[in-house]
Order: sequence, then structure tokens, then C-alpha cells
Amino acid sequence: MSHLIFNLIDAEVIAQFDDFLVLKLRHVLTYKDESAQNIINESTELAEALLEKTSISALRKLTPVTVPELTVGKSYTGRLNNKNSDTGEGLTFRYVPTFFTITAADTATVTFNTPKSTDSFKWHYNLDNNGETVKVMGNDIETSLQFFTQPDGKMIMARERNKEQRQARLGYEFIEVVDDSSITLDDYKHLFSYLRQNYTSSSQKIYWYINDDGKGSFYYADQYGLENRADFTPSSYWQLEADNSISFAMMSQCPNAVDYASCKDEVLANQEVAYSSLFNFKILAKDGNKYLFDRLFWQSTYAYSERELKESIFQNSYWFGIEK
Repeated sequence: MSHLIFNLIDAEVIAQFDDFLVLKLRHVLTYKDESAQNIINESTELAEALLEKTSISALRKLTPVTVPELTVGKSYTGRLNNKNSDTGEGLTFRYVPTFFTITAADTATVTFNTPKSTDSFKWHYNLDNNGETVKVMGNDIETSLQFFTQPDGKMIMARERNKEQRQARLGYEFIEVVDDSSITLDDYKHLFSYLRQNYTSSSQKIYWYINDDGKGSFYYADQYGLENRADFTPSSYWQLEADNSISFAMMSQCPNAVDYASCKDEVLANQEVAYSSLFNFKILAKDGNKYLFDRLFWQSTYAYSERELKESIFQNSYWFGIEK
């Protein structure tokens, strides 16, 4: 896995107002490739990206607000835990879930659904709510939450900063998750038919399309553009799940399958394939033509040196906007 690391050299205050602060920042990116640290493909673009740069940032002060009502039985967006976690059963969660459920006045639960078993892993947390902050304890963490209202009216749930790890204060939009029964297949059809997604692969936009026969298409926009989706040969199977999320499996990884269920079974039964994957999308909130999704990506890679499969789940959420 390769990634760029942001390194702040220094910051200079160039203007200050009651609610605003304008900073001049000097910073540089460094490149780290964990899979092949001694082999980095140099390029003009990479060299340019790694040069020292100066930028101007305007920051607006946010004032904490009292803890909003947390209703038992309701689910809310926001991360209670930001660390990778090994289940001890051969499965690693690379990113933690993006919503949690209030199970009692002083407890919350985070649930992981995996392709092998629904609700197979749960994390439980104790909550100490004093009205101003919420102390969160469980799953080997102890942190606290504060809530802020942005100028646009949106509420942010922020975890306290871990100063020892030099971790920034992480905030996420705080929204009540919609009831599963309010999400229908038509929502996914509408979304995936016109969606410009906000994540990329190899600098290419990724699109999903749903057909009525349980099949779908997955392609890169830079390869094919945005012509009539009916012209694309289906490349995946899909299935609407019991919780009204939607799952996808790639046909290329299950040549003997006829639908999503048989494709999933074939993918999970293959113990020596170098790489296999399954996807799941779940709508968490709707705002007009905008949808908040939880995206779960399960992958299994074969570690030849250890002669065993390594399973991982990557989970994150983001807003998708319908392209007009």
C-alpha cells in the first residue's frame, strides 16, 4: 500500500479576526510505499508533488454545543474508533465503521457485517454523557466526543485529539441514520444510474450501474465516457440484502456463477485465488439528490509465503451527489 504523507514545516498567522484566522503554511509531501519501499516509480508528476509548497488557509472558529439527544434504538453517523483492528480470526478491519447504534442510555454498539456472516462482529462502548461531552470507553479505547454546529447549520461530532500520537482532532457530520425500510431498490437504481462518484481508482472515476436482471456494470469513465449504459456488457452481479443495502460481486471472479448468491459462494470457496473481493453499499441518509453511503469493501488476498488467505474489510462513508 502506498500513500502520501503531509508534513507541515511551519505556519504563520497573517490575519486574525473575531471568528477567523488566516494562516500561511509551508508544507511538503513525502511518499511511502509499504509494499515495495525500495522500489518507487519516479515520474515528473510525483517529483512535482513532492516539492515544498506554500498555501493560504482560512480557519473559522467553531463553538462547542451541548450534546444532542441520543435516542435509544436510533443509529447515528460518526466514528467511535479510528484504529485498525484484528479480530483474531483472520480478519482485519482496515477502517472502522461510520455509524453506531444507541443500545441503552449509557451504551452504544457498532456492528460489522461481513460477506460470510451477517452481524458477525460487534463492538460495545460505554458512554458517560455529562451534557457537554460524551466519554467513550470500550474496545481498548478511551476518548471523548464534542459536538459543534457549522455556519451552514450542519452538526459535527468530533473525537478528542490524541496528542501523544500527534493525531489531529477528527470530526464527522452527525446525522440520524434513516430507517432501513425507507430505502428501496429504486433509490439505488436512481443513484447508480446517474451518479458521479467522489472516489477514484488510478485517477479514474468509477461508475456502477444496475440492471433489472440481477446484473450490473462496473467501469471507469476515462475508459468509456458516459454513453448509454445499455451498451455496456454486465460485469457484476448484485443483490438487495435484508437490511436494504446492496451487494456486488465481480463476474470475472466467479465464472461458474449465475447470480450474486452463487457468485459469492464461489468467491468465498476459492482458497488459493491471488485476489478476490465483494462490495456492499448502504444508504445512511438522503438529502434531496444527495445520498450518504456506507461503503464496505471486503477483500481476500493469498499470502504465498505463509500459504494462507488474508482477509480485510475497508469501510468508509461519503456523500454522493447526483450529476445533472
